[in-house]
Amino acid sequence: MSADGNELRVRGKGDKERIVPLPTETQRVLAEYIALRGDEPGPLILNRAANRLGHTSLRRIFARLLTRAGLAEEGFTLHSMRHSYATMLVQAGVDLGTIRDLLGHSDISVTSIYLHSDLRSKRTAVERLPILGGGGEADE
Repeated sequence: MSADGNELRVRGKGDKERIVPLPTETQRVLAEYIALRGDEPGPLILNRAANRLGHTSLRRIFARLLTRAGLAEEGFTLHSMRHSYATMLVQAGVDLGTIRDLLGHSDISVTSIYLHSDLRSKRTAVERLPILGGGGEADE
C-alpha cells in the first residue's frame, strides 16, 4: 500500500506487480484495518501466524463469508468477482487499456473477453446515434 493509502501494490501471476488505485471508501476501511493490525511493512492481509495469506485460505474465508450472507449456493467465486469488476468497468465506459492495466493482463486480447455486451449496453449505443432526417434516409 502506498504511504498515503490511496494505492495498492498487487502481486499477480508470475510475481508481476501492478499499482491499483483504491476508491475512497476502500481507503477508509483499509485505514481502520491497519490501525487495528498495525502499520508494519509487508503483506496487507496476514494469517494467524502473521504470514502472507495464501490462495487456499483466501478461498476458505470467501466461502465462509458467502455462507454467512446466505449466498453459498449462488456460484460466486473470487474469479467471478474479478470478472464482475472488469465487466462493471467496461459498462462504466473505461477504456480497455486501463482495464488491462488494472487486471494485470499483459495482452489486451485477454482483457477483451469482458467486452460482451448486454441489451442495455446495446440500447444505449443505439440511442447515441444521430437521428437521420427524412424518414430514416440521409439527405442528399
